[in-house]
Amino acid sequence: MPDFSAKYEYTTKAVHLQVSGLARDFAYTDQNGHRLSQFGGAGIIGATYNLASLNKVFVVDN
Repeated sequence: MPDFSAKYEYTTKAVHLQVSGLARDFAYTDQNGHRLSQFGGAGIIGATYNLASLNKVFVVDN
């Protein structure tokens, strides 16, 4: 099985969200000719929030 990777991004003026993942099949053949295989994967999630988008909440007091 080949490696499989995926990435998704969502962006607005206030938020940036990114989700990524990787899946792969780790395999080898031992000295006796037996094929051993193990499936593994990993993922990561990241997000940022733009505080400047809150300028309607934090108004300068004249």
